[in-house]
Amino acid sequence: MNYIPQAENCMKKGGRIETIDIAKGLGILFVVWSHAKGPFTPYMYQFHMPLFFLISGFLFNSRNTPAQFLGKKVRSLYIPFVFWNLCSLLITTALHIQEFSDIHLVKKILKIILTLDKDGKFMGATWFLGALFVVSVVYKLMDYYMPSVKGKSIFLVILFGCVAATGFSINFPYLLSRTLILSFYFAIGRAAKEYKEVIYVYHSGILVCFSIILFAIIGHYNAINMAKNTYTYPFLFAIGALLASYVVIYVSEILQKRTIWIKKALIVMGENSISIVIWQFVVFWIIEAVQFKLFGIPFVQLFENYPPYKTTNGWWTVYLIVGTVASMLIGEIISAVKQGIGRVRKRF
Repeated sequence: MNYIPQAENCMKKGGRIETIDIAKGLGILFVVWSHAKGPFTPYMYQFHMPLFFLISGFLFNSRNTPAQFLGKKVRSLYIPFVFWNLCSLLITTALHIQEFSDIHLVKKILKIILTLDKDGKFMGATWFLGALFVVSVVYKLMDYYMPSVKGKSIFLVILFGCVAATGFSINFPYLLSRTLILSFYFAIGRAAKEYKEVIYVYHSGILVCFSIILFAIIGHYNAINMAKNTYTYPFLFAIGALLASYVVIYVSEILQKRTIWIKKALIVMGENSISIVIWQFVVFWIIEAVQFKLFGIPFVQLFENYPPYKTTNGWWTVYLIVGTVASMLIGEIISAVKQGIGRVRKRF
């Protein structure tokens, strides 16, 4: 079976690739699962962010000019990141949920505009949008202005591999080390698309099984924290993330050939992954408020805790399911409002 997404056998209406949407759905499921502290969370932290950057690299469009590419990424990544982080920051500051001095608030706003910071209280997962924006634009500029020679994508993998090694070695401010490391996977995704037929030659069920076993061993012994830039074995993290991403894409290709409800659910999640990234922690706080009510805890303590407040006794499944579904609903409501405003503007 060819695990590399093939346009001719998995395209659907709108030009989207079903296998990629399924992989994104699995990826965002693992993200929310990890944030909800479900079982096997340490393993999921080993690969879910590299997976998203690899997928983004696979979808990289080399035909657009830098201006066209930048415009698209500004609309899809930068504006949502800046707009919602600023809204959250200003609203929570006005309501005294967060306290900042005037100068600190101005600095916070400037850092958000530069994608160097986020409103960690409610928009903690949105760092991904800012980091992916920076990585994709930098990669585009390098790809566009470098001479078109055979093996250019491989050269960029090596180059961004060196960038990632620098990120592992140096703890840069503003969590930039994490962005440098993840840029490597974007470059790999781009190269995988170009050389997918070559990769397919070496693909087999044995390789998939080997990848699962090796990743399980690596995940067991290799503790990581990308936010703190700490890795027991950085090289093993780099390899393990690739192995797990390979398995996820392979599973996605299998599901793409089936007509089952889980396939449809994952496609919807993949299509709405940005909404889930943006809104999951907002929903987490709502669930936490419900927990406070159920357990008789004073609401004054609500914002002293970082969600999820309580994930034992099955509560992590509530965070996972509600955090995913409610985030998509919020995204759909916002999309409907934007469309309504657009129709009103056209009338006038």
